[in-house]
Amino acid sequence: MIPIIPDTPSSVLQLLNADKSALEKFANTIIQDVKEGRENPLEIQLLIKKYEYVLNEIKDNIKVNVTTETAKYGDKQFEYGGAKCHYTPTSTSYDFEVCGDRIWYSIETEEQNLKAKRKEREEFLKSLKETITIVDDDGQLNTINPPLKKQVMGLKVTLK
Repeated sequence: MIPIIPDTPSSVLQLLNADKSALEKFANTIIQDVKEGRENPLEIQLLIKKYEYVLNEIKDNIKVNVTTETAKYGDKQFEYGGAKCHYTPTSTSYDFEVCGDRIWYSIETEEQNLKAKRKEREEFLKSLKETITIVDDDGQLNTINPPLKKQVMGLKVTLK
């Protein structure tokens, strides 16, 4: 079999036009190659980052076209390219501000005020370098420790 050499950007995308099983096999092969030292993990991670960038750009900029094409199938489920597809709501949200409910608005305002107070207090706590003891508003002694700072190390990639 003669391999097909992609000659357009779309034909490069077609290289992964396979069923789920073949895609899993493809991914697992790369994973094994990295784990067994046949592939450089940094190179693979950079390639993944570049693919993610390209795919997200494409996805974000063809949403209207995808919606228009998908709407042609109506609201019933259909198969296309080896996948089940369905033109259906993919997320639901509610705008409660239009309800005119004073109780909801009061709760919302209180919640926003509490969030602001909490954020202010957390900034204070982050500024602590050592344990302090203070007298609370009710006259009680309160020992306050600095928060535990937790960080996860990982590779940060910025494409140039």
